[in-house]
This record gives sequence, C-alpha cells and structure tokens, in this order.
Amino acid sequence: MKLLHRFVCALFAFVCVLAAADASAARKGKAAPGRAAPADYVHVSINDLSERFIGFYNDANKPGISEAQRWTLWTRQYGFGALPSGPDGEAQARALLAEAWPHYPEAMDRIVAGYGGMRPAPERQARAAAELLKLDQPMHLRITAYVGFLDGTAFTIGNRGEVRVAIPIDDSPEHRAIVAAHELTHAVHITLGALEGEGAQSVAATALSEGLAMHASQALVPGARVERYVEVTPGWLRAAEGMQRQIYESFRPLLTRDDADTLARVTVGHGSTGLEREAYYVGWKVVGLWLAEGRSLAQIARIPPARMAAEVDGALGRLLAKLPPRDTSELRF
Repeated sequence: MKLLHRFVCALFAFVCVLAAADASAARKGKAAPGRAAPADYVHVSINDLSERFIGFYNDANKPGISEAQRWTLWTRQYGFGALPSGPDGEAQARALLAEAWPHYPEAMDRIVAGYGGMRPAPERQARAAAELLKLDQPMHLRITAYVGFLDGTAFTIGNRGEVRVAIPIDDSPEHRAIVAAHELTHAVHITLGALEGEGAQSVAATALSEGLAMHASQALVPGARVERYVEVTPGWLRAAEGMQRQIYESFRPLLTRDDADTLARVTVGHGSTGLEREAYYVGWKVVGLWLAEGRSLAQIARIPPARMAAEVDGALGRLLAKLPPRDTSELRF
C-alpha cells in the first residue's frame, strides 16, 4: 500500500510539473514540449503564375495585335482571374483586361519577380495568421500568386482538406500585405471548421468572417489608417458610420438567410440602406465590440456556425443600445 501510495504521489507530482510547464509556455507564447506550435500546422504549396502571364503578355504585346486577338490569347494562354465562371464572368474579365492593359508596364517589375519577390512573403503571413488564431490542426494551404487586372483582388476557396488562396503579384506591396493577411485569416478560419469555404453560408457567418479577417489583418499588418483595412471605395466607412442605426436594424432580420440574392446584396451589392458591403461594416463593428468585451480573435474564430446568428444578433442589440436615442422631434403624429 505504501509503495502504491508513493507511486500515486509521484505520478501526481509529475502531472503537476507538466501542467506548470504548459502554463509557463502558454504565458510566454510558446508551445508546450511535445505540442506543435500553431505555425507548425501550416503546410504550404506554391503555384506561381507569373511566367505564364509573361508568356501571354509578350505574345499579346506584339505589333498589330488587336483587342479581340489579345482577349483570345488571354483565354488560351493565361485565363486566371478573380471572377465568376460563365458568360458574365468572361465579359467582366475582357473589360477589365482592356482597362488594365496599358498599365501593366507599371507593375512589370513585380510581375517578373513573381512569388519570390512578394514582401512580406505570403507563406510567412500564413504562419503569423495561424499563430494569431491559435491553429491547432493541420492546414494544407495552396497559395496561387497570380497577375490580376491591377485591382488588388485576392480570394479564398476550399475546405478543411485544402484551402486555396489567390494573391495578386501585381498589387502594390503595401496593399497586398493587408489583402493577403485578410485572405489567409479566412484560410485559417476555414481550417478550424467554423467557416464554409465552398458553397452557401449565412449572412451572419459572412459578417462574422469578414469582421474577423479585417481585424486580424489590422493585427497582422499594423500601422495603417483604419480605412485601409475596411474600405474598397474611399469614403465608405464615414458613410456607414452615419447610418449605423439603419444598418443594424435592417441587418438583424437577414442573419439566418443564406440565399444568393441576399448574400450578394449585403456584400458586393447595395443593402437595405443603399450602402454597399453592409455585411463588412456589421462584421467590423461586431468583432470590434467582442474584442472590447474581452474576447480574443482566436475565440471569435471558434464560434460554431450554429451559434453565429444568435451571437451576431446579440452583439447588434448591444451596439444599438450604445447609440444615442432616435431623434423623433420631426415626426408628426
């Protein structure tokens, strides 16, 4: 019995030592012995399309090539863009190519440098995003470095098996760093299983994921004006701030919707207030509130899809309560 008692005591002491080591490592931001750091879960493959674009560009830039011939060469030799498939996407791509064509020489140094010239390196940014959100499972990430239409568009698709992030080589380094951090946050969020990378997702999930990505990009690439993390159109944030109550109130009934028309209206289209990208504004404010209330970005990234609508609705209620009372002085009864 004494021997057993001593063994149990020794085992208990050993467990306590391990727990203390875990706690100490956590306080120092390091993984405990035998446990992988979040960045170690990131497995990256690179698809660099710069040479493919340069081959197309050299052929399309020869004397006498018409716009129609250039478009045909693009579809046959390159054909990669951040646009939907089908006739509408093709029409958009052709128009964007024609608009961007005279300006490619301005970005040619970045294009020729390819993925290897991208600073900060997207692979390093992916590992930083994993650390920020405390990734605790393998992420198989495929980064495509592509030449877009000089509009700075990046995108993320995929699932927990493999997440694919496309980042424009031609973008300015300052803007690209923020955009890449945003999209790589989506990649980690998908890997954690709290975000659907393919197929429909709810309005609440869209707002939450975009808010998370905007705040994460601010944490990962600090120092820029707030507008750099949230705006596409200059002046958008100021306009949204002037319509907070209307946006919050009109957005709440939509949270559980997942139809394509509604999602388009609150993202790329104009929402109930006439403002574009209402889901982004709601996400920015909701995630900002949660951070102020003491949650971490890692905790927000783990809100399960089944709870997203209720969580966002509750946050909108608290945001509304913080606003000044509605002005009813001009109402007539």
